Amino acid sequence: MKTFICIISLALCACLFASLQELKKEEVKAINPTAADCMIRDVVVQQGAVGTLPNGIPRYSVVILNVNPKNKTVMNVHIKCGWFASYNLVDPSIFRRLAHDDCLVNNGQPIPTGQAIGFSYSNSFSYPMTVSTVACS
Repeated sequence: MKTFICIISLALCACLFASLQELKKEEVKAINPTAADCMIRDVVVQQGAVGTLPNGIPRYSVVILNVNPKNKTVMNVHIKCGWFASYNLVDPSIFRRLAHDDCLVNNGQPIPTGQAIGFSYSNSFSYPMTVSTVACS
C-alpha cells in the first residue's frame, strides 16, 4: 500500500478515497454482529508530519474518515494506537486512549459517510494507527 500524506482540506477526501482503493479486502469486524454492512475498511486513518513545535518536537496530523460505500453512519470507532501519548493536549472527546492499543474516536459518537474527524498530536515519533473495530447504523 502506498503512503499518502494529506493535509486537512477539501482535497483530503479525494486522497483518502484513492488510498482506500488500494486496501485489501478485510473481514467484517463489527461490534454489532448484525451490522454486516460495516467493515473496518469503511473507516480510513491517514496521518502525516506537519512540522514541529518551537521546542523541536514533531507534530503530526491525523484524519479519520468514514468512507462506507453504502452510506452507513459509523460509530464506536476504535483504533489500534499503541501507548498513544502527546506533548500537546488532544481533545479527549475527539480521540483518547482507553488502554494499550485501544483508542476511541469521537467519544464513540456517530460519524456520517463522508465526514472526517481530525486532530494533531506531538511526540518524538508517530504512532501507527489502524482501525480495530467499528459499528454501523
